[in-house]
Amino acid sequence: MTVGTTFRPGAFASFSAVPMADLADRGVGLDVVFGPDGAVLARDVAALADARDQIEAVEAFLRGRRSYPDPVAQRVEQIIAWMLEAPVGTRVTDVAVHHMLSTRALQRLVPSIRRGRPEVGAPALSSA
Repeated sequence: MTVGTTFRPGAFASFSAVPMADLADRGVGLDVVFGPDGAVLARDVAALADARDQIEAVEAFLRGRRSYPDPVAQRVEQIIAWMLEAPVGTRVTDVAVHHMLSTRALQRLVPSIRRGRPEVGAPALSSA
């Protein structure tokens, strides 16, 4: 049995130093993401027969690793939630204005969605 975990956009950064770009769209072992502690977790989870127990073990592990609430992740989450409710055709400038950001500041947040941390100077949205 395999146990997987998903994170809200930008929320993974407070759990691991591995950039999200290195993990996106593929499965990796816990040792790759969390080092030796991840290898121990993988072994412990594999030894549990019940799926609920496996999930509880993973959740406990993650609760112990979260270093702090990430304000960037929280901001990105709020923006994405708003964008999901916005009408089709909403422009980047509309999103920026609604969240009291410049278009450039919003562009700088976009890598947070993919990597879990802001990356300055990497525009991913077009203002056109």
